[in-house]
Amino acid sequence: MPAQISLEALKVLDAIDRHGSFAAAAEALYRVPSAITYTVQRLEEEHDIKVFEKQGRRMVLTPVGRMLLQHGRQILEATESLAEMAQRMAHGWEAQLTIAINGIFPIELIFPLLRRFQQEQPDIHLALRYETLAGTWDCLHEGRADLVIGAPGLPPEGRSYETLPLPLMPDGAFCYVAAPDHPVCALEQPIKRDALRRFTSVVIPDSSTRLPTLTYGLVESQPRLFVPDFDAKLKAQLAGLGIGYLPRFRAAPYLASGELREIEVELVRSDHSHYVAWHSSNQGRALHWFVDALREHNPYAELLAESLA
Repeated sequence: MPAQISLEALKVLDAIDRHGSFAAAAEALYRVPSAITYTVQRLEEEHDIKVFEKQGRRMVLTPVGRMLLQHGRQILEATESLAEMAQRMAHGWEAQLTIAINGIFPIELIFPLLRRFQQEQPDIHLALRYETLAGTWDCLHEGRADLVIGAPGLPPEGRSYETLPLPLMPDGAFCYVAAPDHPVCALEQPIKRDALRRFTSVVIPDSSTRLPTLTYGLVESQPRLFVPDFDAKLKAQLAGLGIGYLPRFRAAPYLASGELREIEVELVRSDHSHYVAWHSSNQGRALHWFVDALREHNPYAELLAESLA
């Protein structure tokens, strides 16, 4: 097994390339020039390679040396980042924070908060994900997210959660819609459940993997077209591929333009309560930065409050 290339050797190569000579690299690294020369010679001998070659009066990197430097810098940057992450974690900052958002809500509402956080903590990784229905609680319960926004209903049993309630969604917050040329629009309204069974419903499946799944606004034995998110659901219903509920704030522009038509149906949605939630035991500083920011200004609460107006 060949000897490993040390971080020290990679630092020396980097310094020589950045500063232009062995002597300048020695000064930058607070070493004597002979120590720099010895490190390079040992690297070449241990791996039977040539890292530098003489061109005129200058020592320049060989193709092998250039490859080592290119990949070595990535390793040096990774080790420096690792050390910084370790220091941040030692002071309570997470290496990464994952935020799950209920798919009914526009993800871009959280972007201003992300921007503020990046300005204060630029080295912490952030991950956003969409979840649907019970999948919001499930990803928190199973540790796939640190913070969820818009989890419907009450939290599951078995874990301790902290929550911030969002404003209750009114009865008209969801509207049952179809493209105007869809045959369902020709029926007398309100349309009964049995009549809806004839038409395909566009459905975003519950993303839960462990907790019991939820369904809203579906009729037994109704054909279904499964789509991955609300953007796809909206586009499918605009294309006349099916019918179903949409949040009114998403459907409103298309209702106004006539591209969608609201239908009165004998169905009731009961998912009126939604929460921002996190584990009580999670004391991460990045998590609580976002919790405090959402307490101060919650764009999702504002969106729901506007729907009540």
